[in-house]
Amino acid sequence: MTRNEFSIFEKNALSRHF
Repeated sequence: MTRNEFSIFEKNALSRHF
């Protein structure tokens, strides 16, 4: 996974939490 993909994945995960 590229750094950009991970950033998007992390942002998506944070959106689900909040």
